[in-house]
Amino acid sequence: MAILTRLPLQRRIMLLVSGGLGLTLLAAALIGLPVIAQSTDRILEERLVLARMQAAHLDERLGVAVARLEGLASTIPGDFAPGPTTRARALLEASAARPGLFSGGFIVLDAVGRAVWPERYSGIVFTDPVMQVALGGRPVVSGLLHFPPEGYPAVVMLVPLQNATGASVGALGGIIDLRQDTLTQLIAPLAFGRTGHAVIVDRNGIVLAGTEVHERFTRGEHPDFFGALISTRRANIGRTPEVEDGVAKEMHVMAFAPLAAGSWGLGFGQSEWEVFQHERHLQRQILLLGLGLLAVGIWFGWRDAGVITAPLRRLTGVAQRIARGDLESPIPPEAGHEVGLLAGALETMRDSLQRTRAELQHRADVIARKEREARALYDVSRAILSEPDVTAVLSTIASSARSLLGSDVSAVCLRNAESRLVPGAFDGPAEAFQWGDDPAACEQLAPDGGWQPGRECLFIRGEFRQMHVTATLRAGDRLVGYMCVGRAQPGAFKEEDAGLLTALASLAAIAIESAQLRERVQHLAVLEERERIGRDLHDSIIQSLYGISLSLEHCQQLIASRSGQAVARLDGVIEALTRVIQEIRSYVMGLHPAGEEESLEAALLRIVEEFRVNTLLPVEFQRAGGYPRLSREQRVHLQLLLREALANVARHAGAGRVVVKAGTQDGEFQLAVTDDGPGFDLEAASRGDGLGLRTMVERSRRLGGRLHIDTLPGGGTTVEVRLAVPAEEKAVR
Repeated sequence: MAILTRLPLQRRIMLLVSGGLGLTLLAAALIGLPVIAQSTDRILEERLVLARMQAAHLDERLGVAVARLEGLASTIPGDFAPGPTTRARALLEASAARPGLFSGGFIVLDAVGRAVWPERYSGIVFTDPVMQVALGGRPVVSGLLHFPPEGYPAVVMLVPLQNATGASVGALGGIIDLRQDTLTQLIAPLAFGRTGHAVIVDRNGIVLAGTEVHERFTRGEHPDFFGALISTRRANIGRTPEVEDGVAKEMHVMAFAPLAAGSWGLGFGQSEWEVFQHERHLQRQILLLGLGLLAVGIWFGWRDAGVITAPLRRLTGVAQRIARGDLESPIPPEAGHEVGLLAGALETMRDSLQRTRAELQHRADVIARKEREARALYDVSRAILSEPDVTAVLSTIASSARSLLGSDVSAVCLRNAESRLVPGAFDGPAEAFQWGDDPAACEQLAPDGGWQPGRECLFIRGEFRQMHVTATLRAGDRLVGYMCVGRAQPGAFKEEDAGLLTALASLAAIAIESAQLRERVQHLAVLEERERIGRDLHDSIIQSLYGISLSLEHCQQLIASRSGQAVARLDGVIEALTRVIQEIRSYVMGLHPAGEEESLEAALLRIVEEFRVNTLLPVEFQRAGGYPRLSREQRVHLQLLLREALANVARHAGAGRVVVKAGTQDGEFQLAVTDDGPGFDLEAASRGDGLGLRTMVERSRRLGGRLHIDTLPGGGTTVEVRLAVPAEEKAVR
């Protein structure tokens, strides 16, 4: 013991516990295992020998019964049909009075298996394969049969009946009525103890006799065990589960031995716990001895480890508390070298984890905030790009500012043309804001007056501005308004809150500037359309009017001297003026293209018909395929391109026939105007000062298509516009 106390604590505990466990296992191995194994093997061998002995005894009894049947069979003449002789019947009836094993009496069968005696079985044909073996000339024992007319369970021992030449002419059978305990009495001594039971089974595993009534005439409680041994006709003993209603229950130890007489087998057994109860008792004794030795070892280990178990339990509780997330409570120091070091290490770990968790939480909060801010800025940016209504965009920005900064209210105030503050967008409860229908409220405070952003707000009530922060909206160097957020409860805004508000204010300024740029673009579009109208008027109508003016001046000179020529000249002027009027009418109609309710095909047909009426030229319209679903702007451009092309035909081509072809082919919508005029030099026309070709090229580009002109001097002209159509837009309209 003195040597052990000088060893480290961990080694002493391990030596003591290991010694106790080793002694326990050694004692169990040296005392119990060989004894239990030998006793178990001996019990199994004894039961298998007993099964074979009892099977031999049954074979002896069955052999005596077969000999008795053969003796009776020798008294029945071979020509007994239609039944035994009177003498034979007397002998059979006398034997039935002393049935012995044949508690069901006797039966005589003819050569086809038909019962000829006794009369209650007369005429019944037995087709069991075993009976056919007996009719073939060999003694045999049947399996389970159900004898008519009552259908009672029985087995039959059959011996052949032979004539003078030794040929089988029938069979004599002894019936064993299984309703009686004739066979059960032979195996009853094998039912040992409280759970012991014995059975006799036929070749199909059916229980013919058994000490447990509920097993009779069924496959019993061990069908698989008996089935395997009957098929191989070998004796064996083993553990098998008791089966009731298809469910395996407790284990039984069953012994089986086949019978030499017939295809029967004998089995008996008990529950496993009853068979090996003495061995189990020995095991319990060994276990108790081992537990006693183990308790001694544990006691020694506990006595030596008692000085550290208490602090270890305390430190274990501390570790569990840390594992649950409690990093705030410090770990007190512990006495002792090993335990003290452990406590110090745990305290260091707790402090490090506390700092790490705080840092991670801070980073997670920052990431979550940045994610929310990025999402909000993305939504606002998308709204700026897709939403034409600047008020809706400002409302989205105000809502994002209120949500991200955790404020109660937010407001966007704008400077109007008179440099007065007007409300732009609000977000928050209605009672938080102050404004009315009186526009003078906006005049109460000029932007260069006493109001300082960040302290006051023109439109937010004072009770909702306990804490308040403001950012300016600037478009370049120009101040366009302010953005404010406020809280009803005290609580300082952080520096990053001000930065986020500044970013949202910048987006609000971009939205305002974008709306202004959109208005400018629309204004430029109007100016561009005016310029196009001017080009069209310059290239066609103004030139025609100028020619008419010159013709009228010439007519003034001709009236005095040559009135006939003047009249003819005036007729020409009137005709030219009519053409100008038609051009103006066509142009005015071109400024008002077909509405949304008119299909593209109908609009193109209408333009062709107007051209036919105004010019009296023969025009053919050809539909070359389906019409895609196009936007209103695309349809308008296509109509104006067709008018421009037809107007050029009327003005310059000198054509006698015009063909207009429209439709979708090879994934493109094609609009072509072809005339049989003299054609022209395309390169020279492109270098000229006329606006017509340039206007058509520019309009095709806006349409999203391309313009192609095919012409040669003296070869006619084809003007074609092609527009790619996406797959999903190819449906005919």
